[in-house]
Amino acid sequence: MRKHTKRIIISISAVALVIVTLISATLMVQHQNDQKHQKQVATQVKQKKATDKQEKIAVSEAAKDPDASSVAASTSKQIIQKNDFSNIFIKQINAEKLSIKVQTILLKDQTATIILQDNVKQKDISTYLNNYAKTVAIALKVADQNSNHEINTIKIARQISLKNGSQFGIATLWTGDQFKNNANLKIKDTTADNLIPNSSRYEFSGSIWSNFDQKQKNVYTNHITSGQAEDNADFNTWFDNSTYKKD
Repeated sequence: MRKHTKRIIISISAVALVIVTLISATLMVQHQNDQKHQKQVATQVKQKKATDKQEKIAVSEAAKDPDASSVAASTSKQIIQKNDFSNIFIKQINAEKLSIKVQTILLKDQTATIILQDNVKQKDISTYLNNYAKTVAIALKVADQNSNHEINTIKIARQISLKNGSQFGIATLWTGDQFKNNANLKIKDTTADNLIPNSSRYEFSGSIWSNFDQKQKNVYTNHITSGQAEDNADFNTWFDNSTYKKD
């Protein structure tokens, strides 16, 4: 009887030891996982701070030269200055449910420079341009109604993807009477053909222009670049520098 009782006690002790060992191992693994998770979180926080710092530096540098070609067409870098204009502008785009993604918004010397990505596969050139035109109408309206930033000029372009990069597919300049006269349009009714010819200056890429039939080219009086105002060297340079090629 004593031997039997002793064997039971030994068995219970052995089981208890196994349980304690398993619990200890589990706690050790959990502790290691917790430490690993904490390190991952710390690394992510550090990376985010570094990214935020880089973005702030990029915005600061870009603001010094909003026409820089690296900012104008790079599809890998989003630079948006945070202010009332950019916040309201993006909210309005979302409210209109436009398939448009903003790449760049910079404000300098009463000029808003806006670049839109070619981030979705377009059904056709007409959809691509009409969504662009509606976005232009939103920008003009928001700029006109925005009291915190005195914006009197808007440059706005939309990228078009190339095999090895991107370039501007369409860009327009709005200033003076052209800015004022088009600042209160009905977004839903706005199309490329009834808005773009009214800009101060506009320019299409060759790839877009070559897809126009003669009837549509007539809308633009057969001019790939033109507008209601005189030729603008800064706008021309901005467009010419827009080609971005991947490394």
